Amino acid sequence: MLTLMIRRRMNDMRYEKIVMVTVACVIVLCFQAAAQDFKEAIGKMRQDYAKLEKLHVVMTIKAFEDSLSTQPFYSERADVKKDGKNYAYHFGNIQMLMNMKYLIVVDQNAHEIVVSRRDVKSEENFLGKDPLKMNMDSLFNLNSEPHYLGKINAVQRYKITQKKGPIKQVDMQIRTSDNVLHSIAYLYKDGQYVKITFEVFEKQPEFKANTFDESVYITRAKGKLSASQNYIRYNVLEVKN
Repeated sequence: MLTLMIRRRMNDMRYEKIVMVTVACVIVLCFQAAAQDFKEAIGKMRQDYAKLEKLHVVMTIKAFEDSLSTQPFYSERADVKKDGKNYAYHFGNIQMLMNMKYLIVVDQNAHEIVVSRRDVKSEENFLGKDPLKMNMDSLFNLNSEPHYLGKINAVQRYKITQKKGPIKQVDMQIRTSDNVLHSIAYLYKDGQYVKITFEVFEKQPEFKANTFDESVYITRAKGKLSASQNYIRYNVLEVKN
């Protein structure tokens, strides 16, 4: 049982990174998906992304022992919302909120809420103006070899091979009807195969008024943080910057 728990957490960490890389990839391709020259699409990425203030993506992540397996040993769902510099992220039992004041991480298994003050300026100095940039660069770098494989049934296909890093190959399928990513698959050098399928992709969504409000999770009274009514049984840990 302990071995399975450790393995699952290691997988969670791997797939959390994959989710963020994939979101970055979605942002690139939502504007340039029709281009057969993948390098040209990547080259225009930052200019295109600067125009995109809002984004909502829901995806399912399934991991297989190898590319021939039909039964996943891991399956999870991710929901990512972005509005300017505000982010709301839900992956499995973990929720994360980043607004202009706080970074909040909620662990539903541990019934714990970790809160720290957010320093947007320091983030920009370290990561650039967007926290997805580093993840994107880790996938689309000078060691990548993109190939356009053609179009089948209104779906364009790309293959990106990696010379370095844990990922051997990335396969993408892009719908030509609306120029958004339909699926993306990662083949690791250790043989593991991860496929992500998109359920929702909205470029300019309308969010609820409290989507990025910290009061969903926490309240502050007399300088002390406590859990909101929705999370009344959760412990709150405030991390001082």
